[in-house]
Amino acid sequence: MAEAFHKRFPFLRVNWMRQRKKGAWMLGEPMLPMSGAPHPNDLLAIMPAALGDHLLKSGLEIMPSGGMAGVSSRTVGNAIGLSTLGAHDFFHEIGHFIWANELTPRQKKEYAKLVGAHNIRRLFEEKPNDRHNDTEEHFARNVQNVLILRKLERVKPGPAKDLLAFMKKIGVIDEEHARSFYANAGAPFTFQADSEDRIRAADGENGVFYREAKKVRQLIEERQRLRAAEERMRAH
Repeated sequence: MAEAFHKRFPFLRVNWMRQRKKGAWMLGEPMLPMSGAPHPNDLLAIMPAALGDHLLKSGLEIMPSGGMAGVSSRTVGNAIGLSTLGAHDFFHEIGHFIWANELTPRQKKEYAKLVGAHNIRRLFEEKPNDRHNDTEEHFARNVQNVLILRKLERVKPGPAKDLLAFMKKIGVIDEEHARSFYANAGAPFTFQADSEDRIRAADGENGVFYREAKKVRQLIEERQRLRAAEERMRAH
């Protein structure tokens, strides 16, 4: 997957090589000023193959963008802008791309209903429409959550299974990634952010950093090895 993304978006290879040239990485571990930013190849290894293949064919653009070290910038239209030294919001920005370019109005309404949001624009009717009362931001956080195998955020209480089914239906995850989610996220698999303070905390903690990305990659690759071994045994 990483090779395909490098080929489609040459900027990524140059950007990530620049990190190493500047001494941002040593023996695979990030150094200051990276502050624990994930290695992008770990993120691409975590991404379900079907999602990666779809994004490569979807009209998505990834390009350099200004910003603080370790921060992925923003998504505008079909373009994700990444700052020079970071990717910890890469999956979050993919969520914005999917919301803006791929979800139908009906699907946005379905998501809002599933998580308990007021509508496709606001989580709460009575609060100002800002970052912490924004249904699209909520969706982007949950795309990052589900891809990195974390508990899913909800406005109102409810099960994870309906949200996972929705993420599968729109192509964010596949069945194997859903199984990995249940193996890693831990019951009850969701958390409730139903106030400005809780949403602010969920937003502030949404970034993916090096050790978490490396751990999740190892978990997914180990599950892939076990599944391949089981298939070989059945074949014999």
